[in-house]
Amino acid sequence: MQLFISTVAALASLVMAGPLAPPAGPVAPTPGPEPRIPINQANTPGDADSLFQITQSGSYYLTGNIAGVTGKNGIEITVSGVTVDLNGFEVRGTLGDPFDGIQAVAQSDGINIRNGLVRDWRYGVNLSGAHNCVLDELRANKNILAGISVGTGSTTRRCAAFDNANIGILASDGCTITDCTASFNTNDATDAGIYTGAGCTIRGCAAYNNNIGDGIRTGPGCAIIDCSAYYNFGNGISPGTSCTITNCSVDSNSAIGISAESSNGCTIAGCSVHASGGIGISLGSGNVIKDCSVNSNGAQGIAVNSGNTIVGCSAALNRLDGIRASTDNFIHANTCDSNGANGDGAGIVTLSTDNRIEDNSCTDNDRGVDVDGTGNIILRNFCSGNTSNWDVVAGNVIFVVSATTSGAVLGSSGGTAPGSADPNANYSY
Repeated sequence: MQLFISTVAALASLVMAGPLAPPAGPVAPTPGPEPRIPINQANTPGDADSLFQITQSGSYYLTGNIAGVTGKNGIEITVSGVTVDLNGFEVRGTLGDPFDGIQAVAQSDGINIRNGLVRDWRYGVNLSGAHNCVLDELRANKNILAGISVGTGSTTRRCAAFDNANIGILASDGCTITDCTASFNTNDATDAGIYTGAGCTIRGCAAYNNNIGDGIRTGPGCAIIDCSAYYNFGNGISPGTSCTITNCSVDSNSAIGISAESSNGCTIAGCSVHASGGIGISLGSGNVIKDCSVNSNGAQGIAVNSGNTIVGCSAALNRLDGIRASTDNFIHANTCDSNGANGDGAGIVTLSTDNRIEDNSCTDNDRGVDVDGTGNIILRNFCSGNTSNWDVVAGNVIFVVSATTSGAVLGSSGGTAPGSADPNANYSY
């Protein structure tokens, strides 16, 4: 047994031991990733319409500013699978030239651009024909058509678009835009600080003081989350059909706060819309508006067409009505106070038929509940302090009770019944 153990130990020492002296000659470096390629005339020579041209896939970087380029694009990318690190430098053209700071040819994909400034071009970064690209930590200033433009399925994050003449950030279908800012862009009412196609997600972005156009405008099927739209000269947010807008702050925009008058099937939830020049939230048909605050807007707080659900909202101090609806709407558990401020307005007004108005509180408006059409049902609402608590035409289902006030209550019992035991009664108090 002792012989066996000694043999095993000896074999183990032979396996584990290595040479004590290194091999003769210089030590070769360990193979690593391919190094990045500097952008210069030796590595990326340009052509007739580009100062530099990237024709091979790989990772590239700037070593200094590109400034005052005239009569050609700054960097042209002709292949897929390219990363360009601007390394904190700027790519600057000549304002008025019809060329782009960084341009990719159509049908390329997988292009990444990061960390620098592009200014004074037609497009600062023009990847509109490329797909599945990533832009990160870019600044795009004073470009003519758009600061940043990306193609289908691209991601734009932590970018800032400032003082571009038309659109700050322009994205095609299926894109994601996160943690970006767009300010002082647009000279046309059809443009926006951030403008997307269909099926995009915009999260954590700010659109501020975009001139003439909207703050954020999207195509159908988009999600706008945790964004702010402040002091834009058009609408704050203009979503397409079937969009969701969640937890956004929309304040002091010159036109409408959230406007989708021609769009249907949207959900607006948890948003604050304040001090719009026109309507706070304006939607078409088949939408849901819930848990929103619409205050001090220049027209109605909320205005909708047909088949909408409005639930749990607060509408106060709007110049006209707090909530204005046409037909087939469900208006439930909202608080409408002091609407008609410096104008004429009801807490809730419906214009046509088949609306269900239920469990709302309307106080200190010109009119509390105003129903102008027939065939509506009005249940368990509470009105007080309005110039006229109720203004309901004949032909509707409604039962109103003037609530009986009580003496003081101290202890475990007391008070006076409100005047009706009917569970569907509406109360004036």
